[in-house]
Amino acid sequence: MARRLRWSLSILGLLLVFAFAAAAYNIVYLQRVITFFGQDQVRGVDWFSPTAELRPSPAPLAITQSTGSTDFAEALSYAESTNTSALLIWHQGNLRLAHYGDGYSAADYVQTNSIHKSILALMVGIAIRDGAIGSVEDPISDYLPGWHDEVGKPISIEHLLTMSSGLVAPGSAFELFSHSMRLLHSPDIAGVARESLQMRTPGVRFDYANTNAQLLLEVLERATEQDYEHYLAEKLWSKLAEHPGHLWLDREKGTPHGFCCLISRPEDLLRLGIMWLQKGLVGTEQVVPSRWISAMQQPSALNPNYGYLTWLGSPFRKKRGYSADSDFGALHSEAFLVDDVVFFDGFGGQRLYIIPSVQLVIVRVGEARFDFDDSILPNSVLRALKLNAPTVQTPEATERRTPDVDVRYADLRIEAAHAKTIDVRVAYPESAVGSHPLIVFSHGNGLSNDRYDALFKGWVRGGYVVAAPRHLDTGSREQIDALTARVGRDWVTNSRALDVSAVITQMPSIASDLPDFEGRVDATKVIAAGHSFGAYTAQLLGGALYEVTGDSIHPLPSTLRDSRVAAVVALSSPGVIPGFLTQIAWQNFSTPQLVITGTRDTFDFLWPDYSAHFVAFDVAQAGHNHLLVVDGMDHYMGNLIGRLDRADAPQMLALATVDGFTREFMQHYLENGPVQGSVEAMQRLAAGQAHTNVARFDHR
Repeated sequence: MARRLRWSLSILGLLLVFAFAAAAYNIVYLQRVITFFGQDQVRGVDWFSPTAELRPSPAPLAITQSTGSTDFAEALSYAESTNTSALLIWHQGNLRLAHYGDGYSAADYVQTNSIHKSILALMVGIAIRDGAIGSVEDPISDYLPGWHDEVGKPISIEHLLTMSSGLVAPGSAFELFSHSMRLLHSPDIAGVARESLQMRTPGVRFDYANTNAQLLLEVLERATEQDYEHYLAEKLWSKLAEHPGHLWLDREKGTPHGFCCLISRPEDLLRLGIMWLQKGLVGTEQVVPSRWISAMQQPSALNPNYGYLTWLGSPFRKKRGYSADSDFGALHSEAFLVDDVVFFDGFGGQRLYIIPSVQLVIVRVGEARFDFDDSILPNSVLRALKLNAPTVQTPEATERRTPDVDVRYADLRIEAAHAKTIDVRVAYPESAVGSHPLIVFSHGNGLSNDRYDALFKGWVRGGYVVAAPRHLDTGSREQIDALTARVGRDWVTNSRALDVSAVITQMPSIASDLPDFEGRVDATKVIAAGHSFGAYTAQLLGGALYEVTGDSIHPLPSTLRDSRVAAVVALSSPGVIPGFLTQIAWQNFSTPQLVITGTRDTFDFLWPDYSAHFVAFDVAQAGHNHLLVVDGMDHYMGNLIGRLDRADAPQMLALATVDGFTREFMQHYLENGPVQGSVEAMQRLAAGQAHTNVARFDHR
C-alpha cells in the first residue's frame, strides 16, 4: 500500500512539474504577444529580452566623414515624413550624410526586423568557405537530425535561401496561436520551425516565410557545431563593427531569431554595406567570399527580385509581393534609376540599400510603416549626387529593359522554300513597350528549341524577342544518324542556317500572330545566337565557312552568311570536330562575336578540356572578338538548358552571368556597331566582375 502511495505521489509530482512548465511557457508566450503590438518594435529595443551580445571589432571598418556638401533635400523630406530615426548616405569612400531625427542619435540602437535574414545568408557563404557546409545543393536533412521531407524531392539549403522550400507560408500574423505568432514569440522557436508543414514540392513557387530562415539558422548551428551568435560574432561582427550588436533569444541561453531582431547601431549596418561593395573585403581580410557576394545578388529562378535572402531592385514592380496567396507587398512608385540596386529589407522600411555601380550605400531605420515606398530614397539620393546613370535613362534603354515584364511563349509553324514547314518557338514580353530587337536562336544537335526557356526568359526581360526554329537534327543519336545517312551531313548543317534565315525573313508575320505584338519587332536589329552545334549555326550566319563534303541530296546555297545579323553569341562553340570541322571555318570570320564556355564544359570523347571551345575565338579575325569563361559552368548549366532531364543541379549563378554578359554585348553592338566603344564597354563589364564567377574574359 505504501509503495503504491509513493508511486502515485511520484506520478502526481511529475504531472505538477509538467503543469508548471506548461504554465510558465504560456505565460512567457502570452506576455510577449500582448505587449508586442503596444511598443515601438524598431526603436523599443529594451523590450527584446533576453539577448546575446555580438562583440565588436577592436579596429572597425573605418567610415570617413565627407567635407563636401550635397543638397539631399528630397531625401530628407521623405525621411521626415516617414518618421525616420536615422538616414545615412555613404558614397565612394565618404559619409555624405548622417541625419538623425525624432529625438534619435548616433548612440541609439534599433531592432532591424528582416535585415537579419540577409546577414544570415552571408553566414552561409562563410560556412561553405570554412568547409562546414558542402554546398547550397545539400539537403537540409544532412544537417538536421530527424528531418523528414514530406514531399518527394528533398528541401535543399538553396531552397531555404530562395524562399522556395514548399513549407507553409505564414497565415495572419494577428491570430493568437498562428504559426507566425508562435515562431516570433515562443520560448522554443526551433521546435515551432520544425513543425512547419510542407505544402508543395520545393523549387516550384516563391513563398516568403520566416520558417525558411529559422531552419537555416539551425542548419548553420549543426554544421558549424557552434551557437549561431558565437559564429556570427567571430566570423563577421568582430571583423567590421564598432559597437556591440545583439540577437534576441527565445529564452535564456536559447535560440536566436534567425529571421529578424538583430539589434544594432545604424553605423554598423552601414559598415555591412561597405563590406558588400568591397566584395567581402575588410582591410586585407576576405571576410565573406567574393563569389558568395555575387551569388547572393543573382536573381533566383522563381523570383527575379530575390537572390539569397536578399532583394533586388530590378526588374521594376510597382508592388513587390511576398507570396502568390497574399496581396501584401512593398511599394515602388517608380523604377530605380540604376539597375543594380540590392537591399537588405526589414519590415516597414528598415533598409540597407547597396548600389555597386555607383559605390553607394544608404541606411534608413525608423518607424515601421505599411506605406513605405522603396524607390523614393535611393532615387532621390541618386538625383542629388547626379548619378542617375545615363545608360539606363535613355529612351532606348528604357524600352529595352521592359519593366515588370512577364514572359510568354508561343509555338508556331511557318513555311519556307527549303523546307515544307518549320516549327518555331517564340519568347516575347506579355506587355510590349516600343519595338524589340530580335534574337534568332539555334539549338544544339539532338536537342530541341523548347529546351532553352531559362535562357530566353532573361533575354526577353532585357527587352528582346527570341525566335528559335526546330531543326531537322532533333531526336536521339540513332534518329540523327539515320537522318544524316538519308539526306547527307551537308544538308543537315546547311538547313539549320536556312531555318534561321527564314525566321528572320518571316518575323513580321510571326509577330502578327502573337497577341498585341504586331509591328513590335525591330527587324533591323538582329542577333544570331546558338548553343553547342547551334553556336556554329549562328556563326555560319555571321560568315563562318562550311567545308562541303558533297553528300547532300539537295542543292546547297553558295553562302550561308546573312547580312542582317549584327553580332553572334556562341554558347559552347563546338571547336574542331575530327573529320568534319576544322579551324578553316573561322579564319575569315569578322562579325562581332561573344564565345562563351565554362570550366566544366567538357566531353571526354570530343572536348576533354574546356579550352577546346576557344578555337572560334582564337582563329577568328581580331577586332570585336570576345571570350567569356564561367567558373564551374558545364555544357547544360546543370539542367537549365538543352538537357532538362539531367539529375545535375541547376547552375543559376552561371545562367545569371551568361545573361548579364550577353545582354551587354548585344546592347552595345546593336546600338553602336563594331566600334571601339563597344569593346571598351565589354572590358568595363568584365573588370566589374573580376571577383565573381568569371574565370576569364578576353578580347582580341
